[in-house]
Amino acid sequence: MDNKLELITALLERIRSSDEHISSRAFYELDKTGLLQDGSLRGSSFKGAILSLQSFHRVNLREIDFSESELWEADFRFSNLMGCLFCKAQMRAVVFEESILEYAMFDDSDLRYARIGNDLRFTSFARANLEHALIDGDLRNSSMRYANLQNASIDDCNLCGANFHNANLRDATLSGSAFDRTTILPDGTAWSFETDLMRFTDATDIQFWRSHDPLSPAFISE
Repeated sequence: MDNKLELITALLERIRSSDEHISSRAFYELDKTGLLQDGSLRGSSFKGAILSLQSFHRVNLREIDFSESELWEADFRFSNLMGCLFCKAQMRAVVFEESILEYAMFDDSDLRYARIGNDLRFTSFARANLEHALIDGDLRNSSMRYANLQNASIDDCNLCGANFHNANLRDATLSGSAFDRTTILPDGTAWSFETDLMRFTDATDIQFWRSHDPLSPAFISE
């Protein structure tokens, strides 16, 4: 057991290196020894790691801190990432399809062109850039506050209890998605059966909504 802990400590120190070659080699050794799959790394820190293009396919990495990491085009399909931190991470075109992301945090992250699903309950995307992202799955009680969702596909999702306050939904699609009275819309109001979502997504709509909050990606100056 002591040898395993020493190995984990040494590899995690290397994976957080600012040298991409050192990070990549440490990641390869973690994968080769099965540590990415057996749950041993739960709660560890990958903060600041440079791991773009790496495959995290079918890993068990609950509660890992990936904050401020470079993960462009990384593959996290079919993985358990419950409670992970991805705050301020660079994750353009990352793949999270069929993954468990319940209680994960993506605040202030770059997720442009990402593909994200499946279990996203209580997940936070506050202030994240999700332009052109493909989002699919269960987003009950998730937070999209101040997120940029322009041109995102959010089709066939469960959005009951989701919070889109001050989010930018311009040109986003929401076809087949479920809402309820606990869903908060970009203007801060609650969804109702009378809600016309086109006023948040269609810039040609006569009532097209824009925010007066300069911190919102939907802000429009007077």
